[in-house]
Amino acid sequence: MLNREVPFIRITLPLAGGIVAGHFISLAGIFIVLLSALALSGFAVSPLFNRRPVNVIFGISMTLGLFSAGIILYCLQKKSLSVLPEKEITLMCTASEYPEEREKSFRLLAGMNARLENDSADKLNGFLLLYFNKDSFKDDISPGDILLIKIVPRLIKNRGNPCEFDYRFYMENRGCRYYSFVEQKDILKHIVPLHRKLIHKALIIREAVTEMYKTLGITGDRLAIVSAITLGYRELVDEEQRQEFIRAGVMHIMAVSGLHAGIVSLFISNIVLFLRKKFKWLSVIITLSALWMFAFITGLSSSVLRAVIMFSFLHAGGLMRRHVNSINSVLASAFVQMLIRPSVVFDSGFLLSYSAVIFLICFYREFYLKINFKNRLANRIWQAALVTIVAQLGTLPLTLTLFNRFPLLFLIVNIVVVPLVSIVVIAGCLIPLIFPLRFLSELIARGLDFIAGFIGKIVHFASDLPFSTLNNIGMTGIECLLLSGFIFFFLQWMINKETVIIKVPLAILLLFITTGSIKDIVNKRSAELIVYNSLNSTCVALREGKTLNIYHNSVSVPPEPARHASVTGLKIEKQNLNTGTILLKAGGKIICITDHISAGILNFQEPVIFILKGRKPSVDKEIIGKVNDILAIVISSEAGSGYKIPGIKKEDRLFYVGKSGAFRMNLAIGEIAGQKPESIIK
Repeated sequence: MLNREVPFIRITLPLAGGIVAGHFISLAGIFIVLLSALALSGFAVSPLFNRRPVNVIFGISMTLGLFSAGIILYCLQKKSLSVLPEKEITLMCTASEYPEEREKSFRLLAGMNARLENDSADKLNGFLLLYFNKDSFKDDISPGDILLIKIVPRLIKNRGNPCEFDYRFYMENRGCRYYSFVEQKDILKHIVPLHRKLIHKALIIREAVTEMYKTLGITGDRLAIVSAITLGYRELVDEEQRQEFIRAGVMHIMAVSGLHAGIVSLFISNIVLFLRKKFKWLSVIITLSALWMFAFITGLSSSVLRAVIMFSFLHAGGLMRRHVNSINSVLASAFVQMLIRPSVVFDSGFLLSYSAVIFLICFYREFYLKINFKNRLANRIWQAALVTIVAQLGTLPLTLTLFNRFPLLFLIVNIVVVPLVSIVVIAGCLIPLIFPLRFLSELIARGLDFIAGFIGKIVHFASDLPFSTLNNIGMTGIECLLLSGFIFFFLQWMINKETVIIKVPLAILLLFITTGSIKDIVNKRSAELIVYNSLNSTCVALREGKTLNIYHNSVSVPPEPARHASVTGLKIEKQNLNTGTILLKAGGKIICITDHISAGILNFQEPVIFILKGRKPSVDKEIIGKVNDILAIVISSEAGSGYKIPGIKKEDRLFYVGKSGAFRMNLAIGEIAGQKPESIIK
């Protein structure tokens, strides 16, 4: 039975389910109390059923107990984060990384130690994002350095756009709720500690290894590629280069994770192969030591730690004198990580890594045994292709949901690039070990530089090809879950038709189609006005059914409505938002998009909704007294969050998009059915 072969499946899944439920359920909720009471009652009664072949009561009780534990663990983690007042305070914090250079600032993630007030120190927990002015920032900050700073913390907020990435939730799961802007004068003290934490030492060593690459002559884009592939150090990768790797479908090679840990594990395992017969335990210890050393020089990032923990369980399982199910080892590693940090369940890297690994364990060998080639070269190519296909199938739903794109050339590019990545990882790890032997290290560095350049050219060529990427596609979380289930059970049915009947994947597929149909029906029966919270621009949309009419002053579609349309399956029709005033009629309402509200506009058509565009929109004084006749005045994000219209007391009629998020208002679908929003004057 599956429960006996993979016992961790009945332990890990309830815990993960509880953590997800904890996102929606309060810790003090009666629901948790009820579940815990049921679980304890079940454990008390379960010994009465021990003589039966299967103790169902114990199984149900354990599931309820783990589910409750997941809720409690997640809520406790969330509750442990300190709450700060949004006023000037003095903090003692520790730099968690090197400052990251951005276009106009340096960004630093710092761990909060204490709040200093009236000669007392209140202990704090959590992280803080600090933004330093690029022109005035002079300090040389290293991981582990202690800063005494005076700041005004601000709560991290989302921009409120439909279907947007939940940045606040993402940062909160990493222990960070606040950000602040810091000037050089706000740094009251900079202390270089005598002793640093292990993770800070790891980041400093990673920086030192990057400097070794530079010393040996690897520079520019090639240094960025080598550092990203070998060390997971992506700060040197510019935005254009990053987009090329995304379009080519090989961005995963720049995030040190399971692929890289697998390469190191396989390389070391082959070196110590002669020890396996008599000293298997020694070969495992050497391999695991090498893996953890690799994790250390890559900065002990969460992605590589995840992968190394996973491989540690797989290797440790191999030491047992009986057959060990690899899926069980993988789930055991996931269970440990969820106990350490429950919010890891929501981490995209965690989901992508485990999806790919589970699919490879379940399906790679079975499909390879069914289809293989006698020719050695053809067989190697097929192995590389099969690994890529299976891993891509495992991560396909998540890729569409998280990134709204699909690289069409991923198979070809991965077949060429992944073997080269293996060489880069091994050579990159050898350089720090043999750096004093300059002749040998320089020779390896030249080869590394050449391969990195070749990878860059392949990726650049593939990303520039027409139709290299299918953009603006996406789905909801429920659709992602159903599509993952369909792919898994359909592949399982293809391998063994006795274990899974075809009705199972077909039923899941039917649910997937039904979910999409319900989403379409809901969209078709509704209409709304949206003013997106775009960066330094005005973007207005009128959605009628499944058509999204966008009014914007650029040629391309902004990312905010593009993601909205891709997730909900809307068709975009773009209209140019020129200078001057535009009046629109939709849902029985007159909507005016302008940079100046004058009495003439109000008298002309009596619009009920004003959308103010531009950096400094204005309102005539005589309009201020007629606010009661206006349903809403929406100030777009182009004006900035600090802009205010003086004199208007009816604050409930004012909506500042840059401050409060995107503006949305439902419109009457019946009044505009069968026609596009009408542009009255321009």
